[in-house]
Amino acid sequence: MSTTYLIFKFLHVAAVIVWLGGLLTVGVIEARTALSGDRGVMAHLVHVSAWHGPRVIGPAAFVTLVAGMAMLMVSPYGFGNAWVIWGLAALILSVGIGAELQRRAGLELEKRLEAGTRGDQRIGALHRRLARLNLLNVLVLASAVWVMVFKP
Repeated sequence: MSTTYLIFKFLHVAAVIVWLGGLLTVGVIEARTALSGDRGVMAHLVHVSAWHGPRVIGPAAFVTLVAGMAMLMVSPYGFGNAWVIWGLAALILSVGIGAELQRRAGLELEKRLEAGTRGDQRIGALHRRLARLNLLNVLVLASAVWVMVFKP
């Protein structure tokens, strides 16, 4: 393999580590914080997560895409392989889940937590929705990693 290919592969894998690791870490911390019941800590964490998404997760997804495309352009692999198509589909699905569904649920949760209304049953439902969406996002990305490694 050429040095150029290996550099792009390194950037691609490093970006996936940041992307997937970031999602997994935030999900675990949010789930643990929700169990604490401390509304102030929960509100702060949701606020930090809203910052983290577009500044860490989003750029990592972008680097993953660009490095993966560049890697394909200098390799014997083609864009028509099933594992490449699934990788692109997983990227689009993950960005949709994170940038739309998780972001919206997080914004609603942040508003409700900051309002300070006691007994708001929607807060628990929003925490559960965020946990499910995060798990789905992690599974989508993990499936893409599996497909990239095994190339079925």
